[in-house]
Amino acid sequence: MADPRGHGVDRSKGFFGFNCALLNAESRGHVRLRSRDPMQNPICEMRYLSSPKDSATLRTALPVSRQLAARMRADGYALEDVTVPIDMTDEGLNAFVEERVETMYHYASSCTMVPEDDTLPGVVDAELRVHGVANLRICDASVLPNAPATHPQALIYAIGEKCADMILQDTM
Repeated sequence: MADPRGHGVDRSKGFFGFNCALLNAESRGHVRLRSRDPMQNPICEMRYLSSPKDSATLRTALPVSRQLAARMRADGYALEDVTVPIDMTDEGLNAFVEERVETMYHYASSCTMVPEDDTLPGVVDAELRVHGVANLRICDASVLPNAPATHPQALIYAIGEKCADMILQDTM
């Protein structure tokens, strides 16, 4: 929830920010095709904070980050509050969260891996092949059933490596 760009901060003094990151969000967005034209951008509905639990989690994190900052100040760090909630009531914290929430750009799970005959919606099979489309695979974070509660880079590399192996197997 901190602004990592440091807007409103005297950068000549340096700055330190707390980023309250929601790692296991319950909110789910949607990505849909706008049309059959591949040049048309898809429809992306992010739906951040559509689950009340996500707002509650971030609302809980804000006072904790303020307590950490107070502790650091008590230990001698010259910290100044820049972007903090003024109103510490639940309503005030919710308003602060809603105003400041933004993505960390780790999108996942829009093309999940599910067997074609499964009752759950899915896009790719266990070999990352798109259901009903010949010679097309997806090998990125979109095939994951849930976003990982960590930086996804290593996992995405592993998916890419595995997909490359499967493609090589198919060509032999």
